Amino acid sequence: MGLIKFSANLGFLWTELNLPSAILAAKAAGFDAVECHWPYDTDPKAIIGALQDTNFTMIGLNTRRG
Repeated sequence: MGLIKFSANLGFLWTELNLPSAILAAKAAGFDAVECHWPYDTDPKAIIGALQDTNFTMIGLNTRRG
């Protein structure tokens, strides 16, 4: 049996941080990936940079409303 992996849902964790900082916080806390509700208010390049810096995958996000 393989190792259990956990993702941090950034819609609930580290809500006081901006999204790139929350991604870094998830890495520091030992998570394996991240997911979020609404990333659309954040510059996509900043999100991609944080994901690359942490070697994380964004495994889930909500689509735009409407």
